[in-house]
Amino acid sequence: MGWRFDGKHGSDGTVIYECYLTPFDDLHPVGPDSSIVHDLTQGAIIGLSWAFLDADAGSSQQRAFWSLSGQRQMAANAAFLVDFELMPVDARTGDPAESPPGTFSLTPQVDLDLQPVPLVVPAQFRGLVPSGLTMNLPPVFSAKVFAATGLEGPRLMDFSPAGVLHVANMKVGGASVFKPPAGAGKSQIVALPDKDGDGVVDRVVVAVDGLRWTNSLVFDSQGALYVADTHELLRFGDDDGDGVYEQRELLAQIPWAKAWSTKLSPGGRWSRSRWSFSNCRDRSRGSAFWAR
Repeated sequence: MGWRFDGKHGSDGTVIYECYLTPFDDLHPVGPDSSIVHDLTQGAIIGLSWAFLDADAGSSQQRAFWSLSGQRQMAANAAFLVDFELMPVDARTGDPAESPPGTFSLTPQVDLDLQPVPLVVPAQFRGLVPSGLTMNLPPVFSAKVFAATGLEGPRLMDFSPAGVLHVANMKVGGASVFKPPAGAGKSQIVALPDKDGDGVVDRVVVAVDGLRWTNSLVFDSQGALYVADTHELLRFGDDDGDGVYEQRELLAQIPWAKAWSTKLSPGGRWSRSRWSFSNCRDRSRGSAFWAR
């Protein structure tokens, strides 16, 4: 990996990274039979999880953390993967900023003039959300609490074709970020309608329940709901239009047994290019990753 920083130590600036991916399909310590086959050909879609720890020189104290996905918690979670299309290797040497079109820019190339903006807390949520919170936003942007109840470990979210926000309610029943609760699954997909358009949720509707440890969801243009649970990929339908998805179809099973580590990814995700990603961790074969 090559990098360049256009500022001085302790000052703001832009960091440019350029990396090359090389497959090592036959170098697994257990032997070639335990290796993962990589498709690193031009035009292939891969998922990357990239995190940075920023610490002052000479200090072991972490000063900042950021990743491509915008999340602070990595935990081998496939939901934090960002999809990339592999480009041809640039034969030119020199300035990394001259990489070919398609390079993913980690840092905005313009000054967004971010300013601290007070977080607006509607009256019904006061006491549930701390007062005095601010967010750094560009000019004319504002931030307002939309929902603050009925959510237990909310993860990824998506809007239905009708414009209703749906959220993966992952930790219902006492699950943690590292493992699901004991017994039957209680994770949900909840709908947060705002029919009067006042920017505050009207009520929380359980659209899907009985999931084990669901992490992500996405709608297609016809209104079908795809859900990535920790052990299976599901499609749901709502034929009567009441907001509760009664039709359930199993699309794929994801390995989940005693042979798998408890650090198995809590689900997969659908990328912006409509590829699905998941990964898992097996004690004998190392980490496995698949895209379909």
